[in-house]
Amino acid sequence: MQISNTLNAIRNAAARIVPQKKPVPAQAKPAVATQPKAQIQDAARRFAQVRNTSAFEGQVKDFSKVLGTSAALKATAATGKRSVDQQKVDHAYDAVTQGPGGADRLAHTLQSHDLSPEEKRALINKVATTKDGVHVLTGVENQHPRNRAYDNQKIISSALGDAYRHGALNDDNLRVLHDRLGPDASKDFASSLALDPRNVRPGGVTEAFGRQANAAGDKDSAAIAFSSSNSLIERNLKTPEAQRDAFNRVKSYADANKDAAKESEVAGPRRADFTLALGNLARLSANGNGFSQSQFQDYVAGLGDTLTNESITRSLQVPGDKHVGGPLELFGKVSENLAAKQDDAGDKQDWKVNAALSFTSSKELIHADLNSPQKAQDAFTTLKTELQDNYDDAKIAHKEGYGLLKYPALVQGSANLFEAKGKQILDQATGGDPSKAAELKDFLRETVFSPYSDNGAKQRIQGTLHDYIHDNLKAARSGDSGDHGRRVGTLLGTLQIAAQEGVNRAGKDGLSEADRENFIKETARGFVSTVIGVAADSAGPEAGFASSVATDPLLKKLLPDTDPQELQQQYENEFRNELQHDGVDTQQGQHKLDLLERIYDKLIERTEQRGGNPDRLQDTRDTLGQGYENVVSPWLTQQTGN
Repeated sequence: MQISNTLNAIRNAAARIVPQKKPVPAQAKPAVATQPKAQIQDAARRFAQVRNTSAFEGQVKDFSKVLGTSAALKATAATGKRSVDQQKVDHAYDAVTQGPGGADRLAHTLQSHDLSPEEKRALINKVATTKDGVHVLTGVENQHPRNRAYDNQKIISSALGDAYRHGALNDDNLRVLHDRLGPDASKDFASSLALDPRNVRPGGVTEAFGRQANAAGDKDSAAIAFSSSNSLIERNLKTPEAQRDAFNRVKSYADANKDAAKESEVAGPRRADFTLALGNLARLSANGNGFSQSQFQDYVAGLGDTLTNESITRSLQVPGDKHVGGPLELFGKVSENLAAKQDDAGDKQDWKVNAALSFTSSKELIHADLNSPQKAQDAFTTLKTELQDNYDDAKIAHKEGYGLLKYPALVQGSANLFEAKGKQILDQATGGDPSKAAELKDFLRETVFSPYSDNGAKQRIQGTLHDYIHDNLKAARSGDSGDHGRRVGTLLGTLQIAAQEGVNRAGKDGLSEADRENFIKETARGFVSTVIGVAADSAGPEAGFASSVATDPLLKKLLPDTDPQELQQQYENEFRNELQHDGVDTQQGQHKLDLLERIYDKLIERTEQRGGNPDRLQDTRDTLGQGYENVVSPWLTQQTGN
């Protein structure tokens, strides 16, 4: 009777913390059942008192099912940790370790939603610590579509780092893993861990694996791991002698893999391992403990611009590589020198791209190495041209779902340069030289008005445009309204043309209807917000309004008979509809500034009513239109042949 009562008490307590199948409000959080937990603890004490009696043995089987599959799991959830379904983990393990292609299946499993994060970490632990599992950590084979092998290896490396950060993989596990891999595979493994930049931070899985390799006497794998970032060099290779020894070991590894990397046409794992090792060599050399600059130049010249480019784009992601005197500046200087030595225009452009990507990796390097207007303008032209040449690659990668290295790096480098040197670039583009305006138009089309560019980079470029417009309109109110007004008008016209070309091109890319519509909406919204920003800045002290006033209050003051949100929406819809035309309407250039002109007319009228002098506002209004027409009219003529 005592046993029966005990089991019933535990069953009841367990049942009370198993969620019933009832609808749960979307925002509701499950309450922690403290009372049932206490009841389970009390029942467990009684359970301990009777567990050795003979009557207990006959009743425990059905009870263990209840407690094991419900109460225990929910008690785990109450502690803040999700439970792990070991059966699912074991099934996934069997699937990835049986037969060829296991590493690619592992990457697919880690990307799927079939396992929870905790279960994925448990899977990584089992794969990394079992004899049948370790081979899938470095055995990625899938080469189709392009770059899939690299993507899959990075997924696995990221999962290893995640498991280590969350304690699902510890130092003892890494020692077992190293010993099972052996010294040769451990070198590849140490290199591939750096595919995820988070792994090369202090205390991460790369450093931990390097220390386990070092403890096992595997100095080569340790050297590869410890030279994966400057922070790991500082923590683990503290003397010049230690760094020079590491350099020699990493160079031996790189030399052994150099030919295979050069022959590979896709960014597979072995090619990735080599280009990561090349970054390690640059890091140690920049510290003065490896190649001299001339020796490094000869070394990368033998590799060619493509492998060098891949190493640069990987270093762009590594914390601590973007400072003066660092590895990216070293890459930039040798690439700049090699570009100057090329007779072939294509080879020259490729090495110039490598230099531009290196020097635009940070504002610090931009100011140090692109320190003249001509150098900055040359880098701007180089990046813009390369973005145009790589647009189709970005389109195909988006369609087939694989990652790229160069295109995202080009977008980020362009945004960095535009933020740092935007006034200089925009002054040249709006100064009356049609070729410079055309270059700016192409740049904006390839960045702000490309469906494949990073949104954060787009916002940074748009922010620079807004600042430039604000500064020129502020100057127009206090000085020469003609020159500044023409500059803003030229910029608005350039923006409009870039937007139209970008949308027309994207319409032919085979984007899904949803992707295309979202892109058009974003493009229209970006252009309209710029026009509204011009109006807001123009409404400065002369009209009695603050120049930084928000859009809606401003429009309500300027156009009191019109709902400001409705007005802005109408304008945005009009622009969006015209952007959707496959052809170019010759009338498009005539009414994109209608809203701006209406606002200026209102400002002039209000200024006159207050007894003020509206001449400067009128000048700014007129010159905005002149600058705009100077850009738009020639473009329309070119497009239509009229």
